[in-house]
Amino acid sequence: MAELAAATAMLTTAEAAAVAKVAEKNSGASSLCPDSPPRASFIAQKQWDARNLELINADDERALLLEEFPTLRLLKLDPNVAHIQTKLLDTNTEISEHVFFTHRLVRLVVELGLEQLPTTASQVVAPSNTSFDGLSWGEPVFAVSIMRAGDPLEQGLRDVCKAIRVAHVLIQNETMTESKVKRVNTFYSTISCVDAVEARWCLLLDCSINSGETLLEAIKLVQESGVSAKKIIVVSLFATKQGLNTIKAAFPSVTIVTSGVPKANPVPIVFSASYFGV
Repeated sequence: MAELAAATAMLTTAEAAAVAKVAEKNSGASSLCPDSPPRASFIAQKQWDARNLELINADDERALLLEEFPTLRLLKLDPNVAHIQTKLLDTNTEISEHVFFTHRLVRLVVELGLEQLPTTASQVVAPSNTSFDGLSWGEPVFAVSIMRAGDPLEQGLRDVCKAIRVAHVLIQNETMTESKVKRVNTFYSTISCVDAVEARWCLLLDCSINSGETLLEAIKLVQESGVSAKKIIVVSLFATKQGLNTIKAAFPSVTIVTSGVPKANPVPIVFSASYFGV
């Protein structure tokens, strides 16, 4: 509290009042323990109800889904993936576990996203002093993370692409009070800081695709920077059919990589809220 008092002494009256309001809001409920009562109670209040969220997992249904969305790439469903999805969709999963299983699924989805990049033949010398015919990425790549929504995916991407350039965009939906019309606003973007961006492929990180409005705005920003739509790969953990239709209608050549799609449409997936606990 002494540090807070010293910091607020340097602020204006309005700024100090804002800081005090945030501190009061967080006091007593900002424990770093993920299983503390304030954090654990969040699960019952905010996380989606797994009973109302059935994923399209049957082979014939997944085949029809891929036929409907030709640029959709679904993570192969095996017992391991099904187990991770179950833990993430279970309202009884504590936040600490939710974060752990999120990171596991992120790694799998990111790897699937990297599989969509073009490759070229590459011959190297193996330790046995013999040549090995392998593959290398054919073109440079960068990533765009939608702030907050893409944060859980960003570290998983850096774990497998340590030198990748990552730009950030801050996009928020705003509902006009009088007209009740939704408006998507872009407040921040660092895409222009990436060198030779028009020659790169783009991995666009968004944890979950609901209506697709925020993602649509992010795709527009990437395309306006000079990246072709066919070189944009959206990496997401879950996506609704409503969101897929939104992207397909505007950018049919954009590739979307995800682990699962709910049967119900739409389903409010508040994934980032469950991950961060707020």
